[in-house]
Amino acid sequence: MGTALALDVKAYRRLLPGLLSEHRGKFVLIRAADQIQIFDTRDEALAEGYKRFKREPFFVSEIEPLEALVEVTHGLEPCRT
Repeated sequence: MGTALALDVKAYRRLLPGLLSEHRGKFVLIRAADQIQIFDTRDEALAEGYKRFKREPFFVSEIEPLEALVEVTHGLEPCRT
């Protein structure tokens, strides 16, 4: 588990107990294994991630015990038509 995304997932799991107690149902943005910010919606979290990190990988997840939502931005390529 050495990739940037793997480290972010590991950080999420480490932070999860505290996140659940204060922010359950909201969305967390994690980058480089650090909690960046909490958001009310998935769209807000993604928008901030893209604004701050451009095409660099970052992690967004709904704060739920079963990891209800995981957004992966690592390795995405632009759509070409």
